[in-house]
Amino acid sequence: MPNTPILSVQNLFKSFGDLTVLQGVSLEINQGEVVVIIGPSGSGKSTLLRCLNYLEEPSGGTVYFQGNPIRPRQNLRRIRQEIGMVFQNFNLFPHLSVLKNITLAPCLVRKTAPEASREQALELLGKVGLEEKASSYPTELSGGQQQRVAIARALAMNPQVLLFDEPTSALDPEMISEVLDVMKALALEGQTMVVVTHEMVFAREVGQRVLFIDEGVIVEENSPGQLFQNPKKARTKKFLSKIL
Repeated sequence: MPNTPILSVQNLFKSFGDLTVLQGVSLEINQGEVVVIIGPSGSGKSTLLRCLNYLEEPSGGTVYFQGNPIRPRQNLRRIRQEIGMVFQNFNLFPHLSVLKNITLAPCLVRKTAPEASREQALELLGKVGLEEKASSYPTELSGGQQQRVAIARALAMNPQVLLFDEPTSALDPEMISEVLDVMKALALEGQTMVVVTHEMVFAREVGQRVLFIDEGVIVEENSPGQLFQNPKKARTKKFLSKIL
């Protein structure tokens, strides 16, 4: 692995009014690593994820991409092209076809030629098992299909890092596995991923490192095997005892 983490944060704080959600979080993400973030609702997991690409601007601390600090007025637009995001509620454009949803950003932002962008989109739809849905609209798809399109859309920008914010929490149980299978395949291909999730089986099987966050701090981090089987902190043990 390279000496410089692809993504890191130092002493990150985030407040909303009088409520401090993140309290001095520091972490490093290495190239090709799958890091899974778990914790109770309201612990700051999604806020941390959204601070990594400045969908939420940190109140304090610094986010680094490839060793360079992210500066909103200087390099944020360029760096954001390298950090893809998959949201809980898909966020597809309902008035655009699946194909248009996927080709829009590469054409507008990367200035990819339309035909090349279309070819890539069809390839990505094949990758997520939805090539036959290219001309469909989001409302014609199931939740699981919409989320797989959202993953294809994020991949279309060829991001160096993919952030997943509870990607299966809005899905019916039978649709969860189809999304997780796509994410597992991406992990096997070496895609750098940071995943906020309640899916502990996924965290155990796919994560290379698991962070447990509570009350805005990283309480414990370890390999999945160590964290799930032998947690060191009492707060981690209590959380896991309720969900495993």
